[in-house]
Amino acid sequence: MSGQLTPEAAELVQAPELEVTKSDVSQPVEPSVCYSSGDPLLPDGWRKTLPKADHQWVSQALFTANEKGKAKLDFNRANKF
Repeated sequence: MSGQLTPEAAELVQAPELEVTKSDVSQPVEPSVCYSSGDPLLPDGWRKTLPKADHQWVSQALFTANEKGKAKLDFNRANKF
């Protein structure tokens, strides 16, 4: 085994291309509350769907707290990916 994926396997694991339009980001999204100072800062939907093992790094990589202490997606951080 050479360590390379077959073309079929490579097609299965490729991430889909996402296109973000102005209309996608112009609608405000109500972020959820930060649970406690020890918990990662994530919106409820993200917290429910992400594996718990990913909560910390996703929180630190993509979110900041707004003035109310709620999770806010930081597009400047997200654009670095």
